[in-house]
Amino acid sequence: MSQKEYRYSPRVLFREGDKMHVSGGPYYETQDGKKIKMGLSGDYLFSHVDEDDNVWVRTKKGVLRLLYMGESRLAETGTHMEPHKLRKVRKG
Repeated sequence: MSQKEYRYSPRVLFREGDKMHVSGGPYYETQDGKKIKMGLSGDYLFSHVDEDDNVWVRTKKGVLRLLYMGESRLAETGTHMEPHKLRKVRKG
């Protein structure tokens, strides 16, 4: 059973169809210190939260994408798992 709302912070609640700006997220750091983004960035529409608390967004073309919203950690692959940052985009 998916949820059509996601409480990002005490002041920010996303509902199905809300516009949001996504930044941050997982990245891989090379040996010479270069960071390679592994997550999403840009403007999306909030879709839903699934039964495993994964946040899904929809692109302008209707494609569903998954956002990492878990705790900061270093994965076995060397990827720095950082949660995405979300900002609500005002209608206008």
